[in-house]
Amino acid sequence: MIDKPFFELGAKEGKGIPPIIKGPYAGLALLATPASRDNLSAGNNQFVSLNFTGPPGSCSGLYYSLVFHLPKLGFHVVKVDEWISVSPEHVEYSNLVTEQKRRLEETIKAGLTSAARAVADYELLAHDLRKYREFLSYFRKKDEMALRSIFIDQVDSHTDLPNMPVALRSIVSRWPTIISDFMKLDDTDTDPDKIARKLNVSRAEAVILATKNRLYLEWKKMFKEAATERYSRLKALAESRKKTIDEYRNWLKPYITRFKMMKSGEEVPGVMKSVFKSYFDVAGQATFTNYIKLWAWQPFRVPEPRKLPVEKTGKFVHPPNDSFVVNKFIKDPKTGLARIYPWLLNEKNGRTVADEIIDEVLDSWEALGCDPNELYYVFMEIDVERAGLRLQVGEVEDITFHIRTYLMSQNILLVKLVELTCREREMERYIDEILGIQAGMDPEEVVKRDFPEMEEKPKKEPGILDDLRAFAKSVSGVKNALASVFSLERRIRAPVLFFKKGIYERDFEDRVTKFYLAPIGKNYFGAVKSFLIREMGVR
Repeated sequence: MIDKPFFELGAKEGKGIPPIIKGPYAGLALLATPASRDNLSAGNNQFVSLNFTGPPGSCSGLYYSLVFHLPKLGFHVVKVDEWISVSPEHVEYSNLVTEQKRRLEETIKAGLTSAARAVADYELLAHDLRKYREFLSYFRKKDEMALRSIFIDQVDSHTDLPNMPVALRSIVSRWPTIISDFMKLDDTDTDPDKIARKLNVSRAEAVILATKNRLYLEWKKMFKEAATERYSRLKALAESRKKTIDEYRNWLKPYITRFKMMKSGEEVPGVMKSVFKSYFDVAGQATFTNYIKLWAWQPFRVPEPRKLPVEKTGKFVHPPNDSFVVNKFIKDPKTGLARIYPWLLNEKNGRTVADEIIDEVLDSWEALGCDPNELYYVFMEIDVERAGLRLQVGEVEDITFHIRTYLMSQNILLVKLVELTCREREMERYIDEILGIQAGMDPEEVVKRDFPEMEEKPKKEPGILDDLRAFAKSVSGVKNALASVFSLERRIRAPVLFFKKGIYERDFEDRVTKFYLAPIGKNYFGAVKSFLIREMGVR
């Protein structure tokens, strides 16, 4: 649904998470991937491809049977990607998809036009609101200089009569200091004689100053009332327009999401290349292709004989957000999710966006089908390829399920759930970009992002912390030297006690294969595989 690659499981570092069953990461995490994806004849209890061909509707029924059955098996299921491609020769299906997209497009365009008008109205109201807020601040601070300047510039300057200049700016040629003299007056200066003595000016100028001051006092009284009423009215209108914009966003969101979900296969770069090589898409034949990617997971409880009872408190046995996965597979710009989603490293109030998403995932851990008392999970990637063909002799539908099953520790699942949240936020960002909204960003953040050179960074004075960091850096040399003595190659000759790191299983040959992968192959993967085979009519 979004044009971002997946952070693959079992891939090389930099493109995803590598298998973690042995080596330097053993104990820090656990990720057991399918041993083989190609040679199915050799037998595999983690990967299978099942294909079925039948009359129209039968394959769609298989798909819905699976997604409805997975929650009954205890899995939490989400759809993470989808696209569809229909050839023009398949008239009914092509017209149905095209017509749906056209209607959605028209609805979105009409909504965007209305939203654009609402944004323009809001900007005008916000401009006037800022101006009247400034006026009221002058009254609150009793800034007479500013108020008298407004009176001179915006009120008195418009009092000139034809062939009879009476504004202060117009008669300044006769009395050069009349404007500065007017600025020196206060609210009690209304008597020309007192003004003449106070400012040491002529009586003629004093009469004009007294008249202007009385006009100013009357204007100030009326202007304060009018500005207060106007500010209150503008504030209400601005809030209304802002609420309208938010409502347009919420109203258009499902339409834009649905439009994006109806992504054509030709819009996907990898699919576009494969279309030219596809033996199925033949010119002149009525065909359609549909691809769906599902994720499903659930806690895995190790079936050990005579296992001691454990008290479950609802709290994490060990927090999944340990420094290893956070720094290695989430925040690292080369080997983590930050390579695909650079905005994860954006900081606000000393915390990155990645930290906020991690906290969000942990807070909803149980709502996502996870158990804080369990350390290991069964994770399935299910790729569904559905295709249809109309011939002169009839129609046929084909579906293939590619099921890959992983055993992973809770911290690796955290990475995938963070990736799921990132994809959801990418959809939100896409919708906000369509609507022209900077969601979740203050104006200052936008300026810092687009004009980083304008940000003034305070100069940091060296202190005791810098001295401590320098000392720690010098000690790190000794630490690295010691680490080289107990390097990975020397572990066989050293006591095992010194190298027990992490809390997760590290014995792959005896424990992981027998106590983990064998039950997964029978009770989890086997249950899904058997269900599909049974639904396909194979006995």
